Amino acid sequence: MKIFRSIIITCLLFTACAAQANDFPQWRGHNRAGVIKDSVPIAETWTSKGPGMSWESETFPQKCGYGSPVIAGGQAFLYINWRSQTEVPYRRLTKEILRRLRWFKQGEMPAALLTAMEKARTELPPTLLGRALEDRIDTWIEKNLEKNDKRWKSVIARRLKAGPDAVPLEVLKKFDAVEDHEFPTQKSLDAWFEKNDIPEKMRQRTLRAIPTTLDAARDVLLCVNLENGKTAWKYSAAGKLEDRTGSSTPCAHQGRVYFLGTTHAHCVDQENGEPLWTTKLPNEGGASSFLVAGGKAIVVARHLLAFDKETGAILWQQAKVRSRDSSPAIWTHEKKSYVLVNGDGKRFTCVDMQTGEIAWTAKGGGVSTPVITGDTAVLHTNDDELGLVAYKLSPTGARPLWNIARKSRGAASPIVTGDTIYLFGGDEALCVALSDGSIHWRHSKKVEITSPILADGKIISIASGGRQLWITRADSGGFQELSSSRLTGTRCSSPALADGHLVLRLADRLASFDLRQSNEN
Repeated sequence: MKIFRSIIITCLLFTACAAQANDFPQWRGHNRAGVIKDSVPIAETWTSKGPGMSWESETFPQKCGYGSPVIAGGQAFLYINWRSQTEVPYRRLTKEILRRLRWFKQGEMPAALLTAMEKARTELPPTLLGRALEDRIDTWIEKNLEKNDKRWKSVIARRLKAGPDAVPLEVLKKFDAVEDHEFPTQKSLDAWFEKNDIPEKMRQRTLRAIPTTLDAARDVLLCVNLENGKTAWKYSAAGKLEDRTGSSTPCAHQGRVYFLGTTHAHCVDQENGEPLWTTKLPNEGGASSFLVAGGKAIVVARHLLAFDKETGAILWQQAKVRSRDSSPAIWTHEKKSYVLVNGDGKRFTCVDMQTGEIAWTAKGGGVSTPVITGDTAVLHTNDDELGLVAYKLSPTGARPLWNIARKSRGAASPIVTGDTIYLFGGDEALCVALSDGSIHWRHSKKVEITSPILADGKIISIASGGRQLWITRADSGGFQELSSSRLTGTRCSSPALADGHLVLRLADRLASFDLRQSNEN
């Protein structure tokens, strides 16, 4: 019986390990390197229609994030800054709305300048148009504006350019009393229009400028079955509208899923989406993705933070390591672990994982995730002079080994395999030797800022602003494109791959494509 029980336990452990090995559980997969070891064979060619689509998930609002999917335990997970609009009964005349109406505080402009401006406006010939009109306005402003009056330059330019169509000063003056005023209903605003004899044209311009709906968003974690794309569960929490639509990629770890929302950090049960902990962020969220290691869940939420992975308690904060979009990587040296962050201020920083203290800082900068191989770090930066750089790491500093200057946003993360580096970012694909930085080849291609995957000797990436799925051979001997097809993807989201099934974030849904060689056409 004991032998039989041992066999069962061994089989279960083997199955669990196999399932884990086939997952893509966090940003850039295992080890945050974008490399899938022991991958199933990947097809080299497709039909003109591209690889077969296995499924599409439920739809979600567009422009609600660029976070990438991850795969764990037969499920795919995606964080969505789920946008919505709610009709509001009130009509609020904010300062920004009034400025769009070309309103300004007349009482603050010098009286002589106000009079001169209006005189010039009425005297401009109606036949004066285009460049000639702009030159006349520039000349008038240069001649009539004193040094202390420069703040009125744009107001004057707009009124002179509008000429006879400019809103009369007496009409604009009436809006002084309702600056930042909130009318409880549309009817009350209409009554104010009537009482103040606001012309119909100005009424319509005002109504077009005032929003009648309120934009809002919730932080949603979507879980779909990898087999068919059906929603397994959906976790929804209070959040706020993410103005840049940047969003975090989840991290699935030991039966839990961690993600960074707009106002809170979250941890939920992987099986059912039940919340395990929620912690309010000291500042705001961002596009950084959790790294879970050593009992901690570490992320950059405007600055570097470490949470207790079990309880969500904040263990330490490092305010000097700042970024909105960077995701941390882990480096272990002589049994001690460090967190590496490519962040703001052109800095590449090493932090003690236990204490949060900064060990050292080197040149870097950007949002690319460092790739660690042994005691070497490969970093793609947004510093044009530094570009792609390799460092030899030690607990006391980072020694530059080589660098390749290049102009790029420094967002796409590189792939390192053996002595070869592949960087698909900016406007080119680049292949470099890790040992000395010598360039094997480079190929012009608009691959932008998504990060590629290496599997079965092939590199899978998104190109042309999310409109193309692209597969090339991983070969330092020369560039070789294998397949490409059109997509309706997003330009910033990166793919996830498990067992030959590619999961992509499209404009308003997740989709899975079967890339296995057995389905090659």
